[in-house]
Amino acid sequence: MSSPLRSSLWLHALREVALGLFYFAKTPWFSVQVENRPAIENMGPVIIAPNHVSFLDPLVLQGALRSHVTFMMTEGIYKRPFIHWFFRLWGVIPVPDDRNPAGAIRSVLRTLRAGRPIVIFPEGRVSSDGLLKKGRGGVGMILSRCRVPVIPVAIMGTYEVLPRHGRWPRPHRVTVRFGEPIDPGDLAKTESQAFVDRVMDAIAAEGAPRR
Repeated sequence: MSSPLRSSLWLHALREVALGLFYFAKTPWFSVQVENRPAIENMGPVIIAPNHVSFLDPLVLQGALRSHVTFMMTEGIYKRPFIHWFFRLWGVIPVPDDRNPAGAIRSVLRTLRAGRPIVIFPEGRVSSDGLLKKGRGGVGMILSRCRVPVIPVAIMGTYEVLPRHGRWPRPHRVTVRFGEPIDPGDLAKTESQAFVDRVMDAIAAEGAPRR
């Protein structure tokens, strides 16, 4: 049986290889400009909250952050047979589509208590038209439970590269712009939707298009 340290090193190596392959494959299609990247390695527990306009967003964001981050994802996407193994490798936390998310919330809290960052897409799904949607109340509930700073992120250009129903990528420039951390303070459960609305406003302020 392999030791935890050896397993951890293998996982780190495989993740680095996966990112390297992605960036090699993307070169003919788009370049990524990163603005105001936070030093998450030194920030402790934090939630990163980007808009979601393409299935490319997680890979682009992970590359922009450099250090490994844990993503939350709907269970329907997480369980797709051809890619499920990769999501497990990456340490993705699945969120049930039609059941109580208590188990997912516990996983998020464990990850944050270990000092690792979490990525949560507040819209809950990929935008069909590239415009910012309303943040989901369930995300607000998670934010209210975690009580850690939230960094809004605007990802721009991935919709033009590969929209939700696109089949092939198209050349376009991509920008990932990080905002300043938002402190939830003494957030009450009754204020969770108001807080996620504030996060969505901050994402829009960084340049994510919305109506």
